[in-house]
Amino acid sequence: KVLVTENGTFRVESDVSDAGTGIAPAAARLVARHLHLDTAPQYAIGQSAVNDPTGTLFSEGKPPSRFKNWLFHFLESQQTTAAGNLQVLLAGLNFSTFLKLMRISSFFVNVLNDGINWLKRKIYPYSVDSFIPRVNGSRSILMVGQATIEAANNFREKAVSLASRQLSVPKENLVTCENGVRHRDDASRSIGWGELAKQAGGVLSAMGTFEVPKGKLLDPKTGNQIGPIDHMDATHGCDLAIHPLTGETRILRYVACHDVGKILDPEILRGQILGSIAHGIGQGLLEKIDIENGRVLTDGLHEYHVPTSLDVPANIELVLLESGQGFGPDGAKGIGEAGSVAVPIAIANALYDASGTQPKHLPVTPEDISELFEKGSFLVPKLTLEKRK
Repeated sequence: KVLVTENGTFRVESDVSDAGTGIAPAAARLVARHLHLDTAPQYAIGQSAVNDPTGTLFSEGKPPSRFKNWLFHFLESQQTTAAGNLQVLLAGLNFSTFLKLMRISSFFVNVLNDGINWLKRKIYPYSVDSFIPRVNGSRSILMVGQATIEAANNFREKAVSLASRQLSVPKENLVTCENGVRHRDDASRSIGWGELAKQAGGVLSAMGTFEVPKGKLLDPKTGNQIGPIDHMDATHGCDLAIHPLTGETRILRYVACHDVGKILDPEILRGQILGSIAHGIGQGLLEKIDIENGRVLTDGLHEYHVPTSLDVPANIELVLLESGQGFGPDGAKGIGEAGSVAVPIAIANALYDASGTQPKHLPVTPEDISELFEKGSFLVPKLTLEKRK
């Protein structure tokens, strides 16, 4: 939702919090760009959207009727219960039988899921889908970004229509600006945002939505869960050195190349990828959980080793490509998880290249490397580690 109040304050509201992916500043800048504002508006969590999952309070300003509220929760429960019951029924089967039944049932599951989703979209276009969330993880920037653009365009249309009546000027001759709506060629003929909000009853607002292209819940050929995917292509590579006696591994150089679709905020993109690399280093080398007879033995951070700044290379090289092929604003793609997926794989391949031994599991801890050396598994028996500068 994009809105302006009687005091001329702009705000962008959504039910999506910014978990570090840059939703808040990106949405605010998109509104400013599309409405030709010099100052980006505020971004706020729409509490009405959180309190009412049907989206009625968020979009219409009033709570849903009892029947409408009951029907929404009934539809949600049917999806959730059906999915849970299916998992319970199939959990005890052997793997081959499980795959066959998933392939057979996928058609009926897809039909049921598509039907309920269609009904929910028709009745509750602004609802929060708790069965399969519409916005989460790396999807958030593309979903919120596109919805924000539509909301800004709808807001401009409402503002220009209202200003056209107030100024007695055809809509095609009006444009938006920092102070309000004005005549394209005569800035003296204008009306401020606060006055437009007052004319609209105190708040002038508009809604926007976005949905990714439709996809199936399950693939009939495999029984696996699929859906519309915004491919986040990336290539990672690293050079590392290992000390076979102590098991110490040091990453000497790390390069990450990502197709981000369109760079909306370079610093947030860098932060996401750098943080993901640190995360991936932990997955590849340090963060091990020991389990014995179902009991977790790793019970604290003294045993569960999280990477620190000393474990992450200081000179990580990032290459950002702009293909413009994403679902997001201007072809942008999400980044989030994509930055960490390739890291442990790159590390495992580098360990194989350095030692001649393919790691059988991740993480590969110093104890694992020392044990391999003692067993004579290394093709190169004597590897030296560069001295720290």
